[in-house]
Amino acid sequence: MGKHEKNGISTMTKMLIALFITAISYIVACFVFAWHDKVVSDALTHGFFGAITGECGMMGMIRTTRERHENRRWQVEDRKYEAEKNKTEGADRGEDHGQPQFESQEGLYQ
Repeated sequence: MGKHEKNGISTMTKMLIALFITAISYIVACFVFAWHDKVVSDALTHGFFGAITGECGMMGMIRTTRERHENRRWQVEDRKYEAEKNKTEGADRGEDHGQPQFESQEGLYQ
């Protein structure tokens, strides 16, 4: 849900409902015109469904891009959280992550 939503229905959902109602209305009107006049304009039908397809494609692209950015933001937040968690756990055990720790240097040069 977006920031400015009050009733829980997103703007894209409202747009899809409006497009669905418009498409059904157009199809019913075409049936009526075809029954009455026996002629339906092919150019008008192609243009109408082309516009609906373009609108739905753009909304899908917007949603995909938004989800990709959201997932990326969550990944960055998770990495920061894990880094902080590891840093505090290491400090609790007395580890220093800044310098490597060596057990003993005896016997290295023998």
